[in-house]
Amino acid sequence: MNYQGVLENLVGKKLLVGFTYYNEAQEFLYQKELYGEILSATVSHGIHINVPDGKNPLPGHEGLIIPPDLENILYAPRGRYTSQSTSEVVSNPDFLSAWLVFLPASDNEPLDMNINYAPLFSYYTPRHWKLELINDSSYTGELIRKYSQMLIGQSVLIGLTQYRQHANETELVRQEQLYGNISIIDREKGIVVEFQDGGTYTLPPDPTMLQPAAPGDYRLRSTGETIVDPRFITMWTINQEKTEP
Repeated sequence: MNYQGVLENLVGKKLLVGFTYYNEAQEFLYQKELYGEILSATVSHGIHINVPDGKNPLPGHEGLIIPPDLENILYAPRGRYTSQSTSEVVSNPDFLSAWLVFLPASDNEPLDMNINYAPLFSYYTPRHWKLELINDSSYTGELIRKYSQMLIGQSVLIGLTQYRQHANETELVRQEQLYGNISIIDREKGIVVEFQDGGTYTLPPDPTMLQPAAPGDYRLRSTGETIVDPRFITMWTINQEKTEP
C-alpha cells in the first residue's frame, strides 16, 4: 500500500484527538481533547495538526504532531461531539484519533505514546468525547463506495447485548460474541459477516462502527472460543419490546 499517498489525503481534514495521561507508575492522571485541521501528513515527519497557542497537550513538543499510524485515524461517525474536559462542541469531524500518553519521571526522558484502541467503546478508560450520533446515510454510503474493497475479507469480532423493554424497566436478555470475516459491504445489504460454519450475520451499513481491535487473545464468553488478533471490533445494543400473550 502507498501509505504516503493515503496520508496526503488527510491534509485539510478535521481531526478530533484525545489524550489519556498516565504517570511513570501507569496510574491514570487526566485527559485532554483537541480539535484541529491536519496541516501535513508524512511517513517521516508524522501528522501535524494546527493547535491554538498554549494548548499543545504534549509537553516538550513544538506543534502537535502525532505518529503517522493509519490504524489510529478512524472515520468519525456523524454527530455532535462534546469534549469531556472543556465542554466544547464539534459537529461532524472527519476523523478520530486517541492516544495513551505515559509521562516520564523527568523532562529529559522521551514520551511513550500508544494507541488507545477504544475512543468510542471504552469501558475502562473515560471517554474523550460524548457523542450525539446522527444517522447520515449519504455519508456512510460514500465511505462504502470508497473503501469497501479494503474491508472485504477482514476479520471482525461482534459484541451483541440484547434487552427487552417492559413497561417501566429494561430486562437484559442475553449477551453474545460472534466472529467472522466480512464478505459483503453494501449500502443496501449492510455489512455481512460470514462465519466459519457458513452462517452469516448482517450489521448496519456503517463502516465507522468498525473499530480496530487491540492485538491479543479474545475469549468469547458466550462460546469459550479464543480469537487471536481480530482486525476489527464492533459492539451493538439490541432493544426489543416484550410481546404479551
